[in-house]
Amino acid sequence: AIEEGMSIAISGSNAEKLDRAAQALRAKGGDVLHRVADVASEAEMDAFADAIFTAKGQVNLLCCNAGVNTLRPVEAMNMEDWDFVVGTNLGGTFNTIRAFLPRMLAQQGGRHILYTGSMATVSQQAYQGLAPYTASKMGILGLSLGLETENPPEILGQTMAFVGSGESEMSSSALVRRPGRSMPRPSDKAVGVRRIPAEQAARMMLDGVKQGKRYLATHPELAPDVAAAHNPILAAFTDV
Repeated sequence: AIEEGMSIAISGSNAEKLDRAAQALRAKGGDVLHRVADVASEAEMDAFADAIFTAKGQVNLLCCNAGVNTLRPVEAMNMEDWDFVVGTNLGGTFNTIRAFLPRMLAQQGGRHILYTGSMATVSQQAYQGLAPYTASKMGILGLSLGLETENPPEILGQTMAFVGSGESEMSSSALVRRPGRSMPRPSDKAVGVRRIPAEQAARMMLDGVKQGKRYLATHPELAPDVAAAHNPILAAFTDV
């Protein structure tokens, strides 16, 4: 995004990590605004949106990227665990859109939403403990489809990336924020998934936005997993 000449605004709930990220972006020559904000807080996301629109006047690309999980099996979860995952991933995505979309629709410049989706959105998961995470990621797809009905592509562009496995601090953040209620993520080697660098995933996603793609996949080799999950659903509409 910096190479494209974009001004960048980022938020996060951890001030120390947010400062490091902002400093790294500025070191690359980026024009960066950063502010501590929890995606699940209406007041904090409203304040973040106010700060950006005041400083820049418009937002052309809104990235919904926050994600957490606990990796606990359903029978070992409580409502706080569920709300932590679904409230952050799905609720935080809605809350981000709610805070930004009205002013984006009113502005003269282009407008696009980029969702960091997951293979959890479209296929059976490679390991256990991801039921609320999967529900939240499928919910984001449903949210985007509803939004597309209300605002067709010529008004609001949308891109959802189905990320197979990329570098992130999602699991470690959950362990810190929910001590005793979160479990470490199995290694990608153990579950046979190829991990890609965060920069590579980000470039693929930005290229997808520029090309106007509604959906994109970072791991095309996982297509059989998607077919295995969805072919039985399709069969229900033909096998009558």
